[in-house]
Amino acid sequence: MLLAARAVADDTAAPSSGASISIDPTDLDWAFDNLVTLGNKLNKRGAKVDALRAYMSALKLKDDPTVRGRAGLLAAWAGANKEAAYHLEAATEHNGGESDDEKKEFHDAFRKVRQLVCLLEVRGNVYDAEIALDDEPLRSRIGAVFHIWTDPGRHRVHGTSPLGEASEDVDCPKGKDAVADLQWKRQTPAPSPTVEPPIPKEPVHLHPTKKKSLSLALAIVDQRIQRQEDPWGYPDPSSTDKQSKASEGRPSASIGGGPTAVFGVASWLPALGASLSASVRWGPISINLDGRAAWLVSTIADRDIRAMTAGGLLGACGHYRWMFACGEVHLGILQIDASEYTYKDAKTFSFLKLGAGGRVGVDIPLSGPLSVRIAADVLGLSGGTRVQLNRSVLADHPGVMIGSNVAAMYRF
Repeated sequence: MLLAARAVADDTAAPSSGASISIDPTDLDWAFDNLVTLGNKLNKRGAKVDALRAYMSALKLKDDPTVRGRAGLLAAWAGANKEAAYHLEAATEHNGGESDDEKKEFHDAFRKVRQLVCLLEVRGNVYDAEIALDDEPLRSRIGAVFHIWTDPGRHRVHGTSPLGEASEDVDCPKGKDAVADLQWKRQTPAPSPTVEPPIPKEPVHLHPTKKKSLSLALAIVDQRIQRQEDPWGYPDPSSTDKQSKASEGRPSASIGGGPTAVFGVASWLPALGASLSASVRWGPISINLDGRAAWLVSTIADRDIRAMTAGGLLGACGHYRWMFACGEVHLGILQIDASEYTYKDAKTFSFLKLGAGGRVGVDIPLSGPLSVRIAADVLGLSGGTRVQLNRSVLADHPGVMIGSNVAAMYRF
C-alpha cells in the first residue's frame, strides 16, 4: 500500500493503454525496508500471522536471505512445513541472519523442519516439459534437475512435452529424499535409403581381342568390392565371444613356497618349518597339493625329547574373489627323538598319521603373475600321541593338528 501510494503521488494521471510504469529503485528499497521493519515490530509484539504477511510482501519486492529466514521461522510456527523448509534452506545456504545467534536459529530450525518433510528431486531428459505434482503445476519448464519440498507420502509426478506424456508415482519418505525420473522416448529419423549409381547404358567400344579379358577383370573387381569388409568397422563380436569362451576353459597352474607353523606335534607348542605348494585351477575350482615339514621349537616336558612332522596335504578348493576354502586329506609322519640323556641309548620313534580336515585362506595379487597366499588349516588325525617315560606320562596330545603358512606364489 505504501509503494502504491508513493507511485500515485508521483504520477496522478492514469497511464494510457500500452504504456509502462517504471518504479524508481530507491522507492523499491524504501518500500522493502518499511515492510521488513513492520514485520519485525509485529513479530516482537506477538502478531506472528501479520508479521509473516509483511515478510512475504517484502520478499515479493526483493529477495533477501535474512528475511527468508525470519519468514521460515514463522512458517514453521504456523505448521507450513514445506514453505518453512523452502525459506530456511535459502537462508542457511546464503548466510542469512544479522547475528551469529540468528544464523544458528535459522540452522537449527531448518534441521528440525527437515525431519518433517521430503525432498523430491525431479529429473527429465527434455527441456520443454510442463511438470505437475499431484495435478498442481510446478513450473513451466524443467532443466536437467530441480527439487522441491513436499509432504511425505505417495505423489504422482506428471510431465507433458511435444514428445508426449511421462509420469511416475513416487513414495516420498518422511525426513528423506526421493527421485522422480521422467524419460521421454525420442523418435529417431528413419535412415535414408542408399542410392546406387546408375549403370551407363552406352556400350563401351573396345578392341575385339580384349573384350573377353576385360569383362572377366570387371567381374573379378565387382566380386571383390561386394565381399570387401568395412576397413574402419569394429571387429566381429561373435569372434571375440568365441575367443573369450575358449580362454575361460583353460586351466591355470601356480607353484610357490614359504614358512609354515604347525601346532599339535605332540604338544601345543609351535613347530616351525617350510612348505611347498602347487595348484591347478579351473574357474572357481582348484586342486591343491602341499608338502610341509616342521620341527618343534622346544623339548617335551623339559626332557631332551624332540619331535617333528612331515607330510602332504591334498585338497579340493572353491574360490570367491581373493578368498578360498578347501576340504583336504593328510598323509604324513610324526617322529619323536630321545637322546642318550633320556634313554640309555638314543632312540627314534616314527608314526604314520592319516587325517582329514579343512583349510581357508586368501590369495593377494601383487604384480603380474605373482601373489601372496595366507592360509590356515585344521586336521583331525587318525590317533593321538602319548610320550611316556617309564610310568611317567610326559605328553598326551589329542589327534588334532593346526597349521598356518605364508607362501609366495607364481602363476603360469
